[in-house]
Amino acid sequence: MTDAQRLRVLIADDYAPFVAALERVISHDCDIVGRLADGTSLLAETTHLQPDVLLLDLNLPNLNTLWACQELRRTAPSTKVIVLTGALDPVLRRDVLAAGASAFIDKSAVPSELLTAIADTQAE
Repeated sequence: MTDAQRLRVLIADDYAPFVAALERVISHDCDIVGRLADGTSLLAETTHLQPDVLLLDLNLPNLNTLWACQELRRTAPSTKVIVLTGALDPVLRRDVLAAGASAFIDKSAVPSELLTAIADTQAE
């Protein structure tokens, strides 16, 4: 991927070691434009930074993820949301995708799965 094609990614997760691991995995292919540790400013920061992809922790403090996915689809339609979770509940997966997320990925997924999901957002 050339620099002109590098995707801009915003990471929203409150667990610093996981964020550091995410950064190591995606920084070779993507530009990380910001990090958020809670949902207080998620909508404003997403609108301001205009990332191509938002990696969003399902249980981010101070945020209802389903509501956020719906709002982001309305206010930042070019930003694709990938929800990251430690609990792969099929009903929750359905609800998250119905709310507007592009993908629902297990936090323990292999790095290639996450990179594929990020790349796939641009094919939508």
